[in-house]
Amino acid sequence: MTGDARLFRSLLRTDFMVFVERCFATLNPGARFQDSWHLQAIAEALRRVDVGEIRRLIVNVPPRSGKSILISIAYPAWRLGHDPRTRIICVSSDDKLVLSLAASFRAVVESVWYRRAFPNFSVKRGGNRATETVTTVRGYRYGVSLGGSVLGRGADLIIADDAMSPEAALSEAVRRRELEMWTTKFPSRLDDKAKGAIVIVGQRLHQHDLVGFLAEDEDEE
Repeated sequence: MTGDARLFRSLLRTDFMVFVERCFATLNPGARFQDSWHLQAIAEALRRVDVGEIRRLIVNVPPRSGKSILISIAYPAWRLGHDPRTRIICVSSDDKLVLSLAASFRAVVESVWYRRAFPNFSVKRGGNRATETVTTVRGYRYGVSLGGSVLGRGADLIIADDAMSPEAALSEAVRRRELEMWTTKFPSRLDDKAKGAIVIVGQRLHQHDLVGFLAEDEDEE
């Protein structure tokens, strides 16, 4: 292995944005990755989640801003590459988005470059399923829709990526139902309530959407 190859693998393990750019190249062959200040800001916020400085993070950005590749694909791959024991639950509004994000995550962690950069990451036999990837040391990335089951699941990290449906913008009844699903199912899934982290990312749908609900709840505390 050349010195340049060793250096690049070292950068993949230590520089999250270098890692993100490589993930982008895997998922979008031939496309040009365009870095920007908002991607750097998200990466810095995730770094602070990584080291335990932040345990609750909300990222509000418009569609097509690169949010999902950073937060729902690259970040879980990064965490599991460094510690394959990490347990991650990724929540989205519907099954199609759950499946799409899970497939992109698998494409990253199954790539040759990823396996070379993170040799301790290994998938359990039979551990690659449509919405879940399980490591040999029982870590996982588990994708689930807002209305799906998390029975028996625990997590070190919960990521909500567009967790509320577009219909929630138009219907108070839908908002209430989806907010209840979130509050009754997901925050309690953190194994360590003091150290576990929740990251919520998406566009705003309504002043009383999930982000608005959480902001109001914090104001009342």
